[in-house]
Amino acid sequence: MPAIKSITQTTILNIRPTGQIKYIRDESLRGFGIKVTAKGKASFFVEKRVHGGRTVRKLIGDTELISLREAKQEAQGLLLRLSKGEDVVRTAAIDAAPQGSLVKALEHYIAIKSANKLRASTASQYKRQINHIFKDWLTMPVNAISSSMVADRYTRLLKQGKSSNYINSAFRTLKAVINSTGISPNPVKQATAIWNISLSSEPKSTFLRASEIRLLVKQYMLSHLFQPITHMDLYGFLVFILLTGCRKTEALDLTWADVSEADLTFRNTKNHLDHTIPNAGMIKDVVNARKHPNIEPTDRVFLLTDDKLKLRLRKAREEGKIGSWTTHDLRRTFAEHAQLAGFHPFQISMALNHVANDITRKSYLGGKLAKMSQLRNLYTTYQSQIMSYVYEGTDDQGVTKDYKGSRPDGIYDVQMIGTFPHYYELFHGALINEILE
Repeated sequence: MPAIKSITQTTILNIRPTGQIKYIRDESLRGFGIKVTAKGKASFFVEKRVHGGRTVRKLIGDTELISLREAKQEAQGLLLRLSKGEDVVRTAAIDAAPQGSLVKALEHYIAIKSANKLRASTASQYKRQINHIFKDWLTMPVNAISSSMVADRYTRLLKQGKSSNYINSAFRTLKAVINSTGISPNPVKQATAIWNISLSSEPKSTFLRASEIRLLVKQYMLSHLFQPITHMDLYGFLVFILLTGCRKTEALDLTWADVSEADLTFRNTKNHLDHTIPNAGMIKDVVNARKHPNIEPTDRVFLLTDDKLKLRLRKAREEGKIGSWTTHDLRRTFAEHAQLAGFHPFQISMALNHVANDITRKSYLGGKLAKMSQLRNLYTTYQSQIMSYVYEGTDDQGVTKDYKGSRPDGIYDVQMIGTFPHYYELFHGALINEILE
């Protein structure tokens, strides 16, 4: 497989049939080259190793039909896409799929749903599900998918040990996509009826116990006090979700423009309704830590991306610094322990920004006159409960109502006050300086 410093027009003119396939590679543009067949037919190509160690090679065009300059320009674009992990060969096959194919039906379905304010993250989830579980069906006509194919795929996935909730969610998406095409009967609906398959997902109930909350808060304290604060502050991000009950995407999308001394507002919410909460106590402490001199000023408060968050979570789990829980389990933890502290589901629902489901809340309690006052009381009490878990060693028994943040021996921990000064100010005000002395 010869390689030359740079493929030129002279290189192309000197190509001759050799009776075997050969590749001429360009060293100045790595990944670009010319494939020469045994009979001497030459075509430009690009190739690059992608995720998983597989090499993807794509032909650009015949050297007689496309100029060298145009081929190199196209090669640069394709190599960029390959470097980002895209399988450009598979993408081309999908783009060329007929209009009646599953992948085109998925595109149409997402376009319709997006017109009705479908979240980008939800659209990405639909694509991941279909592309992963039904990868070999993508270019197939939707009307060629049968109920037996659906049942066989469902059974195979279960045998592979896939989560039933994950499988059911993917098949619900497939059912909705096929419904949007107007095909009847829907093969997914047929299969579930014939083989008595339920696509309902079991509600998740995972939440952190007091010992796990204690571990997480102490990991944050250690990272805050003894390690350089960086853009990739994992524990600050996790504690923020624990304290606010917000969704992962809401925390990732939080900007400094939406943070004030008194409150902070989540804009990119699931129900498309802005959600404002008090910026008080431990919440303010975590947010203010993001203003550390080590961190270059940016628009967003937390600079983790979804992919980097997954990597850092995996590493923290492997090192035993956190449990096997997910970021959404932190939101569920907020609800569980807020209820344990005595708050009504209505108040917790308000803190979680759930859509009102009764006439009174929808039509008569939309002015939010009391919302901030109620939320401030909820967050203050909830934070006191979290701190009591950390220092009193309590185990899911609810908040100690007169707890003010000291250790069981009554001594105030200077390191904890240094991590959460605004929390201690809620209870001690100006006396916080005397406690530190």
